[in-house]
Amino acid sequence: MLAPVVTPTKPSLKQHTIEKWIGAKRHYVQGKAHLPEVASKYGIALGTLKERCCKEKWRTLRAQYVERATEAILPPVPAPQQPAPQPDNSPVSGEVATLKEQIKRIDRMIADCACVADLDKLASAKSKLLEQWRVLSGIPRPGSRRPGREDTRRRFMHPLTPELVRVQSPTPAEPLPG
Repeated sequence: MLAPVVTPTKPSLKQHTIEKWIGAKRHYVQGKAHLPEVASKYGIALGTLKERCCKEKWRTLRAQYVERATEAILPPVPAPQQPAPQPDNSPVSGEVATLKEQIKRIDRMIADCACVADLDKLASAKSKLLEQWRVLSGIPRPGSRRPGREDTRRRFMHPLTPELVRVQSPTPAEPLPG
């Protein structure tokens, strides 16, 4: 009597061993390869790999892995120290502070504004206040030139002063009729 022939069944394309998925995930998250390369290496369809990548948020894990690896290699950068604020003793410091408060007040009014006409008026007022603030703060206009360098051409070491020649006024030979 003949024994029945048993043919091995092929696993479906979506059924892969857990070891394959863990290896593929580790390979991708550690930044060793991109998804198409991982798919070909582990014999997983690219579409199936992309689905699983999205579902399990591999990209976020990869970013976290890279960040941790970077922190381990590079020392942390200290935050820059802010210089102590110096009191502003300029004659216009009061006006600048007042303008800043007015600009903040207009910003709050713009946030609460519902009417287009009022919004246009508030925007115009803010533009004018910002221009005054710019001038009083000493901020140049965008695109304005810096003061030019002093001319480096050769100059005379002493100023030129013409010598005055004294001319005697002519004396009339005959008296003028008059």
